[in-house]
Amino acid sequence: MTDLELIIKSIETAINDFEKNLPAVEKDIASKVTALIAELDIRQGHIKPTVANLRQLKVIRREINKIFQSGKYQKSVEELQSSLSLIDAANDKYFSAMVSEYSAPSVLQEVKSVTLSEIQESLLYSGINANIVDGMADIIKNNIFGGSTFYELNNSLKDFILSSDDIPSRLASWSKQIVVDTIHQYSATYQQIVTDDLGLEWFEYVGGTVKDSREWCVAMVKKQFIHKSELPEIIKGYVDGKKVEIYPKTGLPQGMIGGTNPNNVQVLRGGDNCQHFMPSVSKERVPVNIRKKFEK
Repeated sequence: MTDLELIIKSIETAINDFEKNLPAVEKDIASKVTALIAELDIRQGHIKPTVANLRQLKVIRREINKIFQSGKYQKSVEELQSSLSLIDAANDKYFSAMVSEYSAPSVLQEVKSVTLSEIQESLLYSGINANIVDGMADIIKNNIFGGSTFYELNNSLKDFILSSDDIPSRLASWSKQIVVDTIHQYSATYQQIVTDDLGLEWFEYVGGTVKDSREWCVAMVKKQFIHKSELPEIIKGYVDGKKVEIYPKTGLPQGMIGGTNPNNVQVLRGGDNCQHFMPSVSKERVPVNIRKKFEK
């Protein structure tokens, strides 16, 4: 396994391990939520919009918050956080092989600290509240006012919480994007900081393509090696003289995050949920016929 493959593996392992835990996490959450809604006041088989039920809704919401901040879900988030050290080690090894007496810039420790806080805020606190807990609370509230049966309410919540063979749950689809973007961007930020620190000028666009891959990413994978001086034109959508589709609102290639520029494209790449890599590479890795075009 090459040093670059080790970086890719450390990223993919972190993401895959989190996703692998989700089915058990979903079942754990569904079971606990079922127990919570069983405390609602039910009359003649239907949940009534009584004062007691509306007060219980507040209690249920607080308890749902606690579910996400403990148990199997919290453990999955903690494991994700610990994976950052493995990504650091893989990047250290990569640059140590490229540069003699390599020493990681001290600012990377602050980057790690910030990323750990972002993971907690997104997956355990404000992010999970806005995207998951609020949705579950709304389902319960609507079923209370709608006079649903316990069975109907429980099924509505399970549809929201549990993934099917074809459709991921709200938790699975939302958390996957958060995890993919956070882990990829964390490693890419490490790469960007070291690239600037060492004055590296070459990049390689790495990863496979599928049917719905962004046009820009497909063109970049085909191009493969990129010199720093090419980035301004590439950001405008010109890849080896051919222009890809541009999103009018941002003036950037379709799918790119607004504000992407030559200084941060190594981190943001093709946009949200982009799973390609753009590591810095030594000039020796670049084929001579490509390198010569940029040598003075």
